[in-house]
Amino acid sequence: MASVDIKGDAPADSDAFWPAAQLQLWAAAEKGDREGVERAMAAQEQDDAECTARANRMGWTALHRAAMGGSAECVEMLLAVPACAKLIDAKDNSGCAALHIACGLGHAAVVRALLVAGASAKAVTTEEARMPMHFACQGLSTSDEPSGHTVVILMLLAAGGLIEAADSNGILAIQLARQDQLPALLRRIKEHGERQAWREQNQIQKGAAGPAGAEDAAQQQQADGPGK
Repeated sequence: MASVDIKGDAPADSDAFWPAAQLQLWAAAEKGDREGVERAMAAQEQDDAECTARANRMGWTALHRAAMGGSAECVEMLLAVPACAKLIDAKDNSGCAALHIACGLGHAAVVRALLVAGASAKAVTTEEARMPMHFACQGLSTSDEPSGHTVVILMLLAAGGLIEAADSNGILAIQLARQDQLPALLRRIKEHGERQAWREQNQIQKGAAGPAGAEDAAQQQQADGPGK
């Protein structure tokens, strides 16, 4: 049975083929294989910048793959390449950046790495103009382990994301969460807001908001435990 190219790795031109090291890089990034990513980058005949920034027919780069795979280590390794870092908000053919993907899957460590590196919490998709917050709330609604998505939502809020963000159809991000999840989610958001206000009143150095606030949210989630 012929395989179906659902990820767009087969070149549009049947006479052209991706270099083996390119396919290895994409596969390793998706698997969260740090050593595999390192080997694939070293094996490229071109420089690392080209292989890390190259997108397939569906617009997926190695960074999109790493975001889906959930490896913050792989994400950080890719972002250490300047050409890849410049494409941190690059969108695939449906308008999704790596941050949208990581938020939808509840990969908190990856979301933190992307936000700290400067990913936009307000990037919108081409289709429906949805922000990462929409993906996080929708992911929360279908997750058996909501703690990951909850901390992602808190990190997005700390980075300037909006829980009341509306897509092109007027659907608010928070409306994508299940009704039975709202009391606990809103309680966590309220607690997070109170902690943020306290920090702002007592901080000595400026710049604790945004990505640093996202890191605080992740640390607080770990301290609270998954049950809260």
